[in-house]
Amino acid sequence: MPRSHGILDMINMLNKAFLPLIIGGIISGVLWTNPVLAECQKPDYDPPKCTNQYIEIQFLDAKDFESCKKEVTYFLERLDIWSKCVADEARLKGDEAIKLFNCKVNGTVNCLETSG
Repeated sequence: MPRSHGILDMINMLNKAFLPLIIGGIISGVLWTNPVLAECQKPDYDPPKCTNQYIEIQFLDAKDFESCKKEVTYFLERLDIWSKCVADEARLKGDEAIKLFNCKVNGTVNCLETSG
């Protein structure tokens, strides 16, 4: 029983982590033949409106506080996912440039097609 519970927790965690990438891949029509699952979707840089002190200086009550806390957490998660995606894309582009450079050094033709 504990083993299946751990697997379910892992599946839930993976679903939460990769859902934006999977949905982005389906929406943009990206096939999973590339090393990157989907293009990185840059989130809105503006913090949630609930953090604006011009609307209200403090939270009205505990419910208002918890609601804003959830919005801020979601905002930070989207920024984190995006930053990791951009870092992965940058690493892949760098790896590609190194591979192309090495192909030219060695005189190899079409080396990106014969990756393995």
